[in-house]
Amino acid sequence: MSLKILHHNMQGGAGRLAGLEHLLLQHDVDVACLQETHFAPSLMRLGHYLVYSAPPCVGGHGVAILVRSSIRSRPLIVALAPDLGLEFAGVTIYLQSREVAVFSLYATPAVRSSADSWAMLSPLLYPYSVVCGDFYAHHHVWDSGARPDRRGRHVMAWMETNALVLLNDASPRGWGRPDNVIPPLTSLSLPPDSGYPQHGPVCRTLTAATTTPA
Repeated sequence: MSLKILHHNMQGGAGRLAGLEHLLLQHDVDVACLQETHFAPSLMRLGHYLVYSAPPCVGGHGVAILVRSSIRSRPLIVALAPDLGLEFAGVTIYLQSREVAVFSLYATPAVRSSADSWAMLSPLLYPYSVVCGDFYAHHHVWDSGARPDRRGRHVMAWMETNALVLLNDASPRGWGRPDNVIPPLTSLSLPPDSGYPQHGPVCRTLTAATTTPA
């Protein structure tokens, strides 16, 4: 069984809803991880999708996860202090016989998050997890030619500590490789912060592996 996940920073309000609906339909999306929604989840009454969201943090603009209603899912309770500079929504998806945690994360540029802020997210990860986000972090690992900044170093350390596998390459944002396998490790989708479009959508199709978590 496969799972098609859309990651998109919407950068806007309800006026962007028509464009989102087009993306969901055109690419047959199962799960959409959204950042900077700028509008209440109650307005996101998209047919055939359930909406999971989190309260905005200081300097945040709203995050949400849409899950196709035919896929069994439940919300993950993510309780973070509002001054961490991180917005984080989570959902558990049942993919065949395993539980997969999917997260939508937005790191606000207005608040300077610390290494401890990222460490608070680690207990939330499942053996099978996918983290999609707009991290406002620069590092040559995901952004070819970029010099690591403070947040980029924190994100990189968090990835290494939690054995996160980067799903995208270092090319500009766009529709990516079609056949990523959910490994016996957690995975991270982190679009580079360069290239065009600056907040363009990224889509990945994940296929359930036959191996078991380590």
